[in-house]
Amino acid sequence: MLEQTYAALAREAEGMLARLGGNAMDEAQFDRLTERLIVPGPLDDPGRLYCRDGLVLVQALDRETFQIACWQINSFAPGVFSGEISKKCTPLLLTVKVHGAHPYLNHSLRTIGLSVDALHLGRHYSGSKGEQCNRSRFQALARRLFEDHAVSSYEKRLSYLVSSTNLICHHIAETISYGLGALEIHWERGQNVFRLSSGAWLGDQGDMLHIEILDDFAGDDMEGRFEVPHYDRLRAGSEDFHEGHDMLLWDVSYRNERECFCLPSGYQKIHERHRGIDVNVVTTQHMLVHLLSDFFQRENAFVVANTFQTLEYLSRAILVIQEGGREEGVGFLKSASSCLGHYPENDVERMLAAKAAGYPSYASEYFYKTFFRAPVLS
Repeated sequence: MLEQTYAALAREAEGMLARLGGNAMDEAQFDRLTERLIVPGPLDDPGRLYCRDGLVLVQALDRETFQIACWQINSFAPGVFSGEISKKCTPLLLTVKVHGAHPYLNHSLRTIGLSVDALHLGRHYSGSKGEQCNRSRFQALARRLFEDHAVSSYEKRLSYLVSSTNLICHHIAETISYGLGALEIHWERGQNVFRLSSGAWLGDQGDMLHIEILDDFAGDDMEGRFEVPHYDRLRAGSEDFHEGHDMLLWDVSYRNERECFCLPSGYQKIHERHRGIDVNVVTTQHMLVHLLSDFFQRENAFVVANTFQTLEYLSRAILVIQEGGREEGVGFLKSASSCLGHYPENDVERMLAAKAAGYPSYASEYFYKTFFRAPVLS
């Protein structure tokens, strides 16, 4: 079923590119394509707890200007938001411009100047909280954030801006990351369409979580299957949750080869102090990024690592909601985010100003601060 969804994303994207004929996509066309992507269909699987799909289309409008249409679609099992599968979508249409780079030389996000000249949050935007995610406000905040920093290199300033977008909506931050990561591969390989399909479900015995992730954000198809044994569940009426430490299996198919890895699990979110100082924790996601980047030599490792983190950590919230523990499940989802959809009372302007003031420290300790953060961007 997941393979069929993955193939269907390619057909939709290639059909749209053919209809555009190299012309820029307008907002109305973008919204119509979004409607096609989120309509319920025969490929929706009610047996999956949580699915996440991603799609990016990249078009070169001229030698310096690129349009990026990107979507993240989160599908939740029946019983979470309604009696049917519920799809929450984050559609973004970006126009970015390259500055100070020779038009015939290779571009790289890590070295060139780049500005986000247009940002449209599609009218079907629902984040993860539906009507509680205020589209017009979130769009205005995101536009202001990027317009205030007209020319930036990805490695420092632009990556910091994308990370700051988490304070507005973490789905917007992740979707922008998809788009910028895809742009890098477009420059390298000329690829225009990028896809992600993933899903999580419990095994027949009810104690093992299965996760499957397919993507081509590095230019080649990769399929990864995770098995998380003794999956720790939330319980209705329980306020505290501590994920137990265990071992998981990661079975990877890539370039006609198959590799299996045994990795520690239960290290998703840990905040430790030892002898009065913070302890840096190397999480399961960091190990995934290391293997994807160094062993498989793949770029955009954050796509798989972040998808794994989301599905593994949050599927337990969906399970407890299905079992009647809505308060516990919603509270757990809220604890995993700092965005306005979950915390509308936040003074986000003040928080973004404080974030901006922290940039010099971030830039001076760039390697340290980016290595130990959760790999939403990598």
